[in-house]
This record gives sequence, structure tokens and C-alpha cells, in this order.
Amino acid sequence: VVGERLRAGGTLCKDHGVGDVGGQGLKSFDLPMNPTARPRPPPRLWTLSFIAKLAWSYQNFCPSTMRDAYGDCLGGACAPPPPKAHLVVAHCRASLAWLHDRDIIDLTRFETITVASKCGVAPEPPPARATVVRLPNVGRCDHAYAWWLARRPRLNADDVVVFAKDTRRVHQPKIKPRTFDGMLRVAATNGFACGIRGRDGHSSFHDAALLRTFRFPTEGYAANASHYARSATFRSPHADLGAWLEAVGAALPESLAPVCYGGVFATTGRAIARRGDVWPRLEASLTRDDSVEEGHFAERSWAGLLHDPLPADFARRLRACCRRVLREPFYDVARLVACRAKRRRPAAVEGGGDAAAEHRRTSG
Repeated sequence: VVGERLRAGGTLCKDHGVGDVGGQGLKSFDLPMNPTARPRPPPRLWTLSFIAKLAWSYQNFCPSTMRDAYGDCLGGACAPPPPKAHLVVAHCRASLAWLHDRDIIDLTRFETITVASKCGVAPEPPPARATVVRLPNVGRCDHAYAWWLARRPRLNADDVVVFAKDTRRVHQPKIKPRTFDGMLRVAATNGFACGIRGRDGHSSFHDAALLRTFRFPTEGYAANASHYARSATFRSPHADLGAWLEAVGAALPESLAPVCYGGVFATTGRAIARRGDVWPRLEASLTRDDSVEEGHFAERSWAGLLHDPLPADFARRLRACCRRVLREPFYDVARLVACRAKRRRPAAVEGGGDAAAEHRRTSG
């Protein structure tokens, strides 16, 4: 359209102004009726270089891929809410008053409600119809989830189970929370839904080869790092996340693995059944103490273990939309970042070594 108007000898401005890019409209230019009045500035014409940059941006924006990358419904169409849902809440000391707020969660959607209380404090106020079970104070919320999975009731394939902590606080920076209704619909579509959504430009997917090398950083990480460093029982006997997965008989996807931070997620009966033999071993691995490194391994594994298989070309498309993979020893090491890239070169692993070689192998 732009080229046709220029070839016709016209301008890009209409009498009533034209559309904009980035929220800045191009106004029409009219000579003032009053000769002493200050004239309006001339219109800004679209140069060929600006048009070329705009076309390049749209060509490489990857809108549908990036929607999937943040953990939304694959393909953009969400399934209807599931016919049956179950709620599991890991409780320590926080109030459960938010469970009674229908603006946050509608408990009538859930056929069963289980509160796993771990710190010797009675849950208050207790939800109606809830089954309260008392568990040893080990493994934090991840142990409570694994305990329920190992003893789960009979589930239909399309049932959705929501796992939540007693507190609504999430310490990850600049996150976008997902509603419980949204979690039900995304889980019904993808087999898994995270309680938080990825930051802009930060995918929910991680390079699986690097993720398997994860160990919790006890230096230079937040205010609680020194506590973990001093704890005699925090460090896992397993060398890294990959070694722990082997010990519990589980495996992440080969190329890209979704990760859900924050300890709130939903999954389906079919996804739980696929890993039925894993849950007892995963539960046992979280019983060493209250705060253990295996809990951080589990947090980074729930999504990869429970998400439905991804489309065949998903990893290739997502790597082409993200510029790099985090390698710094931080909580989200291996995450694909700088996404919505304006270039086609696949994401490059920062650093080298065996993990980088594995990345090159799995990325094709």
C-alpha cells in the first residue's frame, strides 16, 4: 500500500491524519488561516529505511510463538473449563482467608479440597468441605504435592488438579500472576499451567541441557543465600538437578523444558498418570529436612514432567525468537531471554563446555 501511494505521486498523509506506529499519529498539514500565526510543523514522512525496519520487525516479531512461550494455551485457543477439578493446598502458618474470596478462587468448581498442614498450626479459617491432613514438616510445599500425587484418588484423564501454597506471596521479580480460572483452562489445553506468567521477553522455557546442570547458588543470591550456605542439611547428595532426576527415575524433554517458579500450578489426570511410578520416589527424596536443595530441583521439574508433549517444531521456532540463554548462576539459569528477537539466528548459550555442546546437538 505504501509503495502504491508513493508511485502515484501522493503522500502518506490523509486529510484526516494517518495511522501510527508505536502510538504516534501523523497529523495532516494545513496552512494557517491567520498569516501571523505560527505554522504547524511539516508532516513526518516515512523514509525507505524506516519502512524497511518496520517490515523487518513485523517479520521477526514471532507473536504466536511468544504467546506459547509464556505458558499460555498452545495455538491460542483455550479448552473450556474441565468438568471436574481438585484443589491441593500446602499449609504451614499463613491464613487461608483468600480461599474464601470468590474474586480469587471459586471453591464450588472443585470436587475435592485437600489441605496438607505441615507446621503444627491448624489452618484458619478452614475451607468448607476440605479434608485436612497433617504431614511432617519436610520438603516444604513440593513434598506436600508429591505426597498427594503418590496417594491420589482415581482421576479421569481430563480432570484438572490445582496445587497451591497457603501464601499468595511470590518472590520472583516482575511476574504476572495467572488467575485460578485461567489456570484451569490452560491446564485443560496444555496438560500444565503455571500460577505465574513469564516476564516480557523472558520465556517460561529453559534450555534443557543447561537446566540439568542446575545447583542452587548459595553465593550472590538474594537475602536467604547465607542461610542456605550455613545449613548442614540443605545441600543435596546429588551432584545437580539432572542427577536427582535420574535417581527418582524421571527425565525432562530433550531440547526445551518449561519451568514454573513459585510453587503454584495445575495439571491434568492424564499428565499425572504418565508419571505414576515417579511420584513415590520423588516424595521420598524430599524427606531429608525442611529446607532441602531437592525442593528447588522439584520446583524446576514439575512443568517439564507434567506438560503435554510439545509440537515437533516448537523448540526450533522458540529458539529463533529468543536471542540468548541465561548461563549466570542465578535462580533461572538456562532460561531463554531477550525474546521477540528481531533476528533469525537461534538462541546462543552463554559460555561453553559440555552443556553448550549438548545445546548445539539438541538444537539441530
